[in-house]
Amino acid sequence: MRKRSPRNSPSRPARAGSAALKVAFAAGAVVLFMAVVAGMFLLTDSKKLGEALLSVRPWHVAALLAMTCASVFVRVVRWNLLLRASGVPSRKRQSAAPLISGLAASLVTPAKAGDLLRCFFFERKTGISPKRTIGSLFIERLFDLLILLSCAATFLLSVRKTSTSVLLSLAAVLAIFLACAAVLWFPPISSLVFRRLLRGKFSEVPRSVSWIHTRKEFYLAFLISWAAWALDFGRIYFLIRYVLGFPAITLPQVAQVGAISIVAGVVSTIP
Repeated sequence: MRKRSPRNSPSRPARAGSAALKVAFAAGAVVLFMAVVAGMFLLTDSKKLGEALLSVRPWHVAALLAMTCASVFVRVVRWNLLLRASGVPSRKRQSAAPLISGLAASLVTPAKAGDLLRCFFFERKTGISPKRTIGSLFIERLFDLLILLSCAATFLLSVRKTSTSVLLSLAAVLAIFLACAAVLWFPPISSLVFRRLLRGKFSEVPRSVSWIHTRKEFYLAFLISWAAWALDFGRIYFLIRYVLGFPAITLPQVAQVGAISIVAGVVSTIP
């Protein structure tokens, strides 16, 4: 009988650390859920909240779950394309579990820092070092920021009464948009930015990212990013209009206001 190689078999401390990490994430998710529920009952009228919850129909829940599953699937496809564009061999079933685990971890960590853990989960599943995969996360964030900046610029251009604050906001949005585009499509700038951000800790990232824009998977992932955000904004629109009962809201308003708030949050977290 062939003995299992000790190199490939996980040690007991590694297993214990993995189990402790899973328990910590599960406990954090439970605590966050309980805090949200407690905040809902403390900050709102419990009677009206109960009436709103009872007014939710089963097809509302089914539609929200369907849109959520579609959004997660689209993001799995996008990350798989970016991994392949970075030269990392990957399949959808290999990248699905790490991405979902990273999304769950980002719910209980500030500034979605838990999303970085998906690279380490991917390493445990495939054996590929995070040095080769972490660059795809930076590309994802830049894709998301470009899309949100486009929505924010559309909102600012649609304002009828132009003022100094609107013009300054539009100039800032366009400047950030051009900076993100330069990082994505100009290899010298992208290499310089990633070297400064990572401070030499992941030396393979600048090399893998600098030529990623020459692969067709890169542009497919960018198009899929629009579909992912369309599903997210559609889910928010459905929740506000049909579940919460605000029929006057429109989908462009949800996308524009949501983009403005998210861009403001992203910019405020930049050191």
